Amino acid sequence: MFKRLLYVLATLIAAIFVFQWLTAASFEFDSPSTTEALSEKYTQILIKSHDGTTIGLTLYQPQLAAGENAPLILHTNGFGGTRAARPLSLYGQLMLSGTSSIAAWHRGYWMISFDQRGVGESGDEIHLMDPDFEVKDFSAVIDWAIANIPRISKDDSGDAIIGAVGESYGGGSAVNASLRDPRIDAIVPLTTWWDLSDAFGANRHVKSAWGGTLGLLGTFSSGFDFGMAIEPEYLALFNGYMNDKVDADMDRRSPMTYCAQGMSIQADALFIQGFKDTLFPLNQGLNNRACALTGGKDVRFVGIQDGHKLWPIQPWSGLPIFNTQETIVCDGQVFDTQTMILDWLDEKLKGITPSQEIPKLCLTFSDDSGRNLEQVTYGGESFVIPSTIFHLTPSGLLEGLLDPLDSLMDRISPLAEQPALQTTGGSIRPAFVPLYQASTPMDLLGVPLIDVNFTSTESEHDGVGYLALGVRKAGKRHIEILSDQYLPLPGDGLYQQEFPAVSFQLHTGDEVGVVLQGFTWQYLANSEGLLSSGTVAGHVALPLIAPRTLSEGLSTQSF
Repeated sequence: MFKRLLYVLATLIAAIFVFQWLTAASFEFDSPSTTEALSEKYTQILIKSHDGTTIGLTLYQPQLAAGENAPLILHTNGFGGTRAARPLSLYGQLMLSGTSSIAAWHRGYWMISFDQRGVGESGDEIHLMDPDFEVKDFSAVIDWAIANIPRISKDDSGDAIIGAVGESYGGGSAVNASLRDPRIDAIVPLTTWWDLSDAFGANRHVKSAWGGTLGLLGTFSSGFDFGMAIEPEYLALFNGYMNDKVDADMDRRSPMTYCAQGMSIQADALFIQGFKDTLFPLNQGLNNRACALTGGKDVRFVGIQDGHKLWPIQPWSGLPIFNTQETIVCDGQVFDTQTMILDWLDEKLKGITPSQEIPKLCLTFSDDSGRNLEQVTYGGESFVIPSTIFHLTPSGLLEGLLDPLDSLMDRISPLAEQPALQTTGGSIRPAFVPLYQASTPMDLLGVPLIDVNFTSTESEHDGVGYLALGVRKAGKRHIEILSDQYLPLPGDGLYQQEFPAVSFQLHTGDEVGVVLQGFTWQYLANSEGLLSSGTVAGHVALPLIAPRTLSEGLSTQSF
C-alpha cells in the first residue's frame, strides 16, 4: 500500500512538472512605465542570483492608475513544488499561499512567485534552505525587483514596501530571509519550522515516513538533482536515527540557531501553524512567534488544525500532503483564512485597517471552534503515570485495522458503562493509561509537559517506544490520539520535555490518558524490539482550562 501511494505521488508530481514546462510562456521583460496606467498581466522571467545561478520567476503586474504605485509581495514554492507560474496552476488554485498571493495581485499588489533553487526553472541543485544559497536567493529577488520595477510603493524613508507569503519550505524561506534582510516589512509564514532537526527527528529519532515522502518529492521536482538526499549521512537517516552531520546541517537552516545568537525576525508576522501537522507541529510556530516578539514586531498567531498531514497515515481532511482550513473561528468570530491573510497584508503594507481585527493569539479546536488567548499554557496540573508495561513492535502495528473497528462498534453498540480510569491494551493494542476524567466540561489547550522514564528489555538494540496523549470519550471504545502526534522514546532514559501542543474540548465523563505503543506508521521503518517490552513511569502536566476563563489570560505552570 505504501509503495503504491509513493508511485501515485511520483506520477502526479511528474505530470504537474511536465504540464507546467509545456505550458510555460516566455516573454521579453520590459520595465513597467513610470507614468502610464497599467493593466493586469504576468510575465515569465529569468534572473541571476547572487552567485550567477538562474532563478525562474513570474512577475504579476497589477492594474494601476497612471502614476499609481503598489507594494510588492514575494511568494515561493513549498518543498517538492514549483512556483505559481500562472493563475491556473497548482499554487494558483489549490495551495493557500499561492491563492492568497494571486488574490493580492488582483487587489493591486505587485507579486513575484519564484522557483526555489534546484526546482522548476531555477538552476543549481537543492541546498535545503541553506543561508548561503536559498536564503540569499530571496534577497537577490528583492534586489532585482527594486532595480527593475520602478512603481513599487515606498515608505517615508524611501525604502520599498515588501511582504512575503509562503507555506512549509516557502514559509521557511520568508522566516530565514527576514532574520537577515530588514527590507521585508511583513510576512505570512504558513506551517513552517523553527528547529529543522527536531522537526524531522524528535529525540534524534527520524520520522521515516515523512523523510521518504519528502525525499521522493525533492528528487522528482528537482529533475533528479537533489544531491543531498543521496549523501551517506542522509541515507543513514533511514536507520531511524539522526546523526551529527545532518543535525549540524539542519541547525544551520533553522531560525532557532540565529535567534539564540540574538538575531530576530525583522518583519511584522502573521504565523499560521497546525496542531495536527505531524512534520512541523504547532510548537515550532510558537517558537518562531517568540523570536519575532523579541524584536518588538507586531506578531499574530493562529493555530489551525491541519498543515502537513501524511495521508493515509492520518485521517483524510482535504489534500493528501498539505491542507489548510478555509475558515477560522476565534471566540465565535468567523474569519475566512485567505481574507485574513490579505487583510494582514493590507494593514501592514497599505495602512488599511481590516474590517475584522486579526487576533493576537487564536488556537482552534476544529474548523468551527476556537479561542482567543493572552498567552499559551505550558504544562498545568500534574498527573502520575503509574509504571506501565507494553509490548514494543507488535503494539500499534494493527491499529489501522483495529481502531476503525472500535469506531464501528461504538456506532453499532455503545458501551452502557465504562469503568473509570481503567488501563487497557499493551500487547497487540496500544496501552491506554487514563489519568483524568472530566467531571465538568474542560478545554485541553496548550503544550503538555512530560517527565517520564522509559526502559526496555531489548538487549541487541535500543528499544523504542512511542508516547501519545489520547482521549476516550464517555461510553466509547475508540481512543482519539490528540493532534495525531507521537513522541518517540528511543532507548532507556529520562525524558523531560514538551509534548506537541494539543487542543480538545472535553465533555463530562471523557478520559484523558497516555497512549504507549511500539509501532506507529509515522515512524514507518524505525520500530525495534519485536519480542521485547517497554516500561514507562513518570508524570505528565496537562493544560486543562475551564472554558469560561480562556479569554482572561492564563499563567503557565510546570511540575
